[in-house]
Formats: sequence, structure tokens, C-alpha cells
Amino acid sequence: MQWSSDEMTLGDLSVVCAVQDLQGNGLANTGDCVELSVTAGDVFDPGTEYTFTLVHVPTGAEIFSAAFTG
Repeated sequence: MQWSSDEMTLGDLSVVCAVQDLQGNGLANTGDCVELSVTAGDVFDPGTEYTFTLVHVPTGAEIFSAAFTG
């Protein structure tokens, strides 16, 4: 099962988040992946630290969070 978000604005960038649920069970577990792609604008700035956070929408609970640099 695959899901993609609508295009979102992150500073000067437009980004899309795609999720691949390999087992198709609706849970985030082994083998599943999340990809954040720039669709318009330059690229993620190599000198900037970003934080990517997955949130369970119905409850607002944080599922996962990680920092990365461009």
C-alpha cells in the first residue's frame, strides 16, 4: 500500500511525503519506508538541520522524529 501527501511548503521548498507500507497492514513496521522529496525550489540546504516528525493525526501523538541535514 502506498500513500503520498499533497504538496507542502517548507520554507522556500515544495515537498511531498510518500509512505510505502510493504505489509499493507496500516502500521509502521519492519521494511516500511518514508520518502520526503523536493518538488519545486532548490534542494535541502546542506548547512541547515531539519527535523522530520511523523504524527498520528487522530491523536496528535508523535510516532517518530529524526533530524537530518540537506
